[in-house]
Amino acid sequence: MDPETLLFQTSPIGNIDAIVQHDGRCVYFFLNENPNSASGKPKFGTRCVWVQNLERGPLVFNQSELEKGIPTILPRTLTVDREGLPNLSPEKIHVVWLEEGNAAALVKIDSSNEIDRVLAVIPPWSGRDGFHGYAAQCGAENEVCWPMPQNEMLQRRIANANSFWQSFESNANPFATLQPEQLGYYRDRFESEEETSLADTSSSNYFSIDGGKFPPRGLLQIKQPDSVLLLTVAMSLLPQPLVELSTDQPSRFRRIELGLRIPNPLASESIVDQARAKLSQLAAYPWSHFTWLGSGHSCSLSGIFDDREHAMLIDDALIRDDSTSPPPPFRNDPVNLLWLAPVTQQQIDDLANNPISKSLARQCLQIATD
Repeated sequence: MDPETLLFQTSPIGNIDAIVQHDGRCVYFFLNENPNSASGKPKFGTRCVWVQNLERGPLVFNQSELEKGIPTILPRTLTVDREGLPNLSPEKIHVVWLEEGNAAALVKIDSSNEIDRVLAVIPPWSGRDGFHGYAAQCGAENEVCWPMPQNEMLQRRIANANSFWQSFESNANPFATLQPEQLGYYRDRFESEEETSLADTSSSNYFSIDGGKFPPRGLLQIKQPDSVLLLTVAMSLLPQPLVELSTDQPSRFRRIELGLRIPNPLASESIVDQARAKLSQLAAYPWSHFTWLGSGHSCSLSGIFDDREHAMLIDDALIRDDSTSPPPPFRNDPVNLLWLAPVTQQQIDDLANNPISKSLARQCLQIATD
């Protein structure tokens, strides 16, 4: 029979669709990059994992189906329940998106809409080295699924993500907490007492840069005696994707905000407008392109600083003095303020294999840290 859809759900970020389908023989869980994704060219593609058989499986895989990429029934020797299980009820299943937005768990829910059991997981590392995902009904590693690991950290991560998304339905949602904390921090650090209070987000200094879509993000513009500062607000609401595949300390690097200083000689209205647009694009970049930004990374910055058409991202920790506090943490993670330091391509090439020292960071940024 043709595949029948049991569940279709788009991620909160809007760039991935979750689909649960069966063909009368077995059930599969898919994550598919939304064709209307802002990334343009596919960055995520399609990932899938077997969930369960609906009938007694064969002794071996159907190699023809595997070679054609057709979701195939799992051999009964690889399943927990060899005779198959009743089909899933659409009313009893739900998708929990991990907070990075590039992975999800298929769960069975109870009468209170709480997680009763995790059925399958497509984690961030799906699609690497022949691995697709985990399934509770999988009994041994194979070409389409691995057994669900007895990993408390993964289970806790799913439960925390579920609570996180549910919290947006309350008045005390995470953005309502994070936004005023960051505005207060920026105000205390960068604005003189004589200037207008920035706590009121209706002032002309604060701009919404989310386009009316989730997740909510803002941009703060602060006029200083010698420059204009632009600072993102609530970019750190979500952890960046794939950080965990690049470091064994992902919580140290996965939440960021971006800052840019434009000296007064350059800070015309049109230049500041261009800079705001650039930071708005960068604030969405990790999630639209399924990647992450960190200190030492570079990006395009054309049209703002004459011949310096690139920027090196510099960790604020390298330039602030010991008496200056870092941005407030969020969900037990530090929030890293990264400054865009205008550089030439030659400077990027020179710095490619060298660690960024404090003196180099200050030289690149030429920004007052008091």
